[in-house]
Amino acid sequence: MSLAEKRARQNIETDAIPTLEGEIKTFCPTGEIKIEIDWDSFEADPDVYKIFSSGASARADLFSHAVGSTIAALERICYDEAGREALAEGVQTIRVVHEPGLEAGTASLEGGVITIQADVKERAGGSATEIRTAIEEGL
Repeated sequence: MSLAEKRARQNIETDAIPTLEGEIKTFCPTGEIKIEIDWDSFEADPDVYKIFSSGASARADLFSHAVGSTIAALERICYDEAGREALAEGVQTIRVVHEPGLEAGTASLEGGVITIQADVKERAGGSATEIRTAIEEGL
């Protein structure tokens, strides 16, 4: 792993992820949902690191390329107390898996883990509506 890749990963882990987790906490205050990156899936496509910059740009990039639709879906689920309680009880982790070449992202909820599979580099994630449906079916 190159120095640039290490820096991008560090920025994601120490800045982008905690900021996005805090954003989730603003609309789902009763839950503790963590964002986890499947780094092994990133290793298969080292060019994916090039989309991540430092600081605020890393947050924006992670949001737009990987978890933005998922966060929007969670916010829609949390519009009422029933949704907030269901998420707090049923979701602990959002896991991002980079799938190079995947044309449309997928989402699933199993064992408290929302797994988002998407071509992070190409912004090929699912829509917030599709992700919301997948999550609600699992709650």
